[in-house]
Amino acid sequence: MSIEREDCRRPFEDTKKAYRSAYETLVGDSLATLASPLLRKVAAEESRLLVHSRKMKDGEETESHAQGESDVIAFNLGRESVPVALPVGYRGRKGAPENRHNMAQTYLFADESLEEVGGLYKMTREGVRQQVKAAARQMLRAAPQDGLPIETLNFTKPKSDHSRDRHSLAHGGLAVRIMAAVKRGATYDELIRGGYTPGQLASARKILAGRQQPVDVPRRTKDWRPVLELLANPQTEREAICKLIWEVPDYVFRRYPGVFVDLGEVARGAGLYPRLQRNQRNDLDFIANYLEWQNEPVGHAVYGVKSGKQKGGRWHYFFTLKRYQEEIKQLFLLAEGPRFDKMRRVSIRVIGPMPEKMPTTYDLSGRRVKGVTIKSYSRVLDLLGPYGISYGFQLRSLNINLKDLIGPNPPVSVFSWWSGFYVADVNRRALGVHLGKALRHYTLINRIIGVDE
Repeated sequence: MSIEREDCRRPFEDTKKAYRSAYETLVGDSLATLASPLLRKVAAEESRLLVHSRKMKDGEETESHAQGESDVIAFNLGRESVPVALPVGYRGRKGAPENRHNMAQTYLFADESLEEVGGLYKMTREGVRQQVKAAARQMLRAAPQDGLPIETLNFTKPKSDHSRDRHSLAHGGLAVRIMAAVKRGATYDELIRGGYTPGQLASARKILAGRQQPVDVPRRTKDWRPVLELLANPQTEREAICKLIWEVPDYVFRRYPGVFVDLGEVARGAGLYPRLQRNQRNDLDFIANYLEWQNEPVGHAVYGVKSGKQKGGRWHYFFTLKRYQEEIKQLFLLAEGPRFDKMRRVSIRVIGPMPEKMPTTYDLSGRRVKGVTIKSYSRVLDLLGPYGISYGFQLRSLNINLKDLIGPNPPVSVFSWWSGFYVADVNRRALGVHLGKALRHYTLINRIIGVDE
């Protein structure tokens, strides 16, 4: 089924509404009056079946005695056969038309799943689905409902809490047992002591969160507020701060940008440009060790990638307290050695006005988030597309160099990295106008030189 068809399906409640409305339209008030002939027939049939069930227990009759034609189950309306009652204990003959509607009503209005309805009639799950659809189609053909055509109805019933519990019990009942413990007030530690593993609790948490009445399974959490208060307190001893920040996990560091700052950002603010490589620690690891030796607070958190192409990889975060960043910048400015000298060689050069914040190589090449590359910078060459230039050799054929087009003083910051030039997306328009003027200027000069030659 296509995505478009999936998106336009109605909720399951509309299917129940269509069937119920058609049923009420066809039956009308036939069952409303206690003295109605139809209701008397229903009562008589129920009485007959109850007597038969007692005789079967005594061995006086067999099941075949109750399998005669019934004018109670089916209410005849021309060529259509529509059910109006389900007598106690009635099971229609195999293939009888009333069975189709019994299945439909059981599936639509009771709590049974397709498999459970199929178990009653010894049919497969798909067989029951087809019978339910056929019953709804028959009902709506006899009594069409405005705005509820059969083609748009959804026959996939959402699982009720009761059916979810039955499914869990059929597979060991883990989620049901954990739910019962949580409702009794069990904490995360008590569940662990009770024999449940963290993986079992995580699985049950996902299942129980999808219930109609969700159940929240406790998580293993730590209150980091006292630690954050100590880190923010100027009276806290430096030795204690260095120990506390080392315990901070990655999610706390990323959740409180007003308390922590990325160490790479501090380094770039001091004129150091550490080489960043995925899944490696390299320059950032070096400067973190240097700061620890200088008794500066440095945090290190590791995040394990759990999905996607990089599943199994590890991301290393180095950070410090925001109130220490100026002090650390001064240390970086005074630091000596070949490693620091190498980091002072700018891999990204700025042409034009200096930006408030230098981009990283990841910013220029694009960051991948959940498999999607998100870019906030563009290649300068791409801005020449409106002038019919998409490749460097086209510029060279005109005896024009891209660096000359940009010039020494462009109106916005242009970043030179590796063999390309980049500009922030917010400055694309301004630089595009500048490049257009420069292109016309150099083209005119080349024409004049060609004429002179």
